[in-house]
Amino acid sequence: ISMPSLYYQKQFLCIKHIEETIGIANLPYNLQPVARLRFQHPDWSNKQIADTLGVSTGVVGNYFLKIKRLVQ
Repeated sequence: ISMPSLYYQKQFLCIKHIEETIGIANLPYNLQPVARLRFQHPDWSNKQIADTLGVSTGVVGNYFLKIKRLVQ
């Protein structure tokens, strides 16, 4: 497994845990689109998610950090 795919897999597992416990729909509104895209497309890069949402990769990375903190 390459480093980026392992990184995205960890993001996916965080979001899968959220979906199985509280549900993506119960995340803060601004985090829901990035969480849904990662859940639906675990193989996409953060750049692909950022391009789809029309935001920077920095915004996507920041949102994933916020999601990760919710899981911990």
